[in-house]
Amino acid sequence: MDTGGKIKFTSWVLIPFTRGYVHVQDKDPYFGYFAYNPRYFLNELDLLGEAAATKLVRNLSSAGDMRQYFAGEVIPGYKEVPNGSSINTWANYVKKSFRPNYHGVGTCSMMPREMGSVVDSAARVYGVQSLRVVDGSIAPTHVSSHVMTFVVL
Repeated sequence: MDTGGKIKFTSWVLIPFTRGYVHVQDKDPYFGYFAYNPRYFLNELDLLGEAAATKLVRNLSSAGDMRQYFAGEVIPGYKEVPNGSSINTWANYVKKSFRPNYHGVGTCSMMPREMGSVVDSAARVYGVQSLRVVDGSIAPTHVSSHVMTFVVL
């Protein structure tokens, strides 16, 4: 396999514990404002999981037979994260460089209201009469596959 010395690895925590939010700020259904904050890495398990995965990518790309396919590491690079760095150093790198995968779910989670949910088990929006949500946003946690796999089924 000729890679030209270049292979790109990416990693994301597929089932994060952090809970973000979307809040309607306006009554206009078409041009209204909303507040959105995914609150990435609010839960330390998500941050440490991403840090460990990023560290693992380096270890895999520089071990055994894999070395032959790499001309060297570009990102994060050994200057940014030296070999032997602690998980906290990796976590700091992740916080600075993280980019989301944009397949979010759970903005209208289906679960008990007291847990911060938006819809009940019949997809009815709490506190709003005659409104249901029937799309991928009702999943209370992420799935470890593409979002469409559970939306279509």
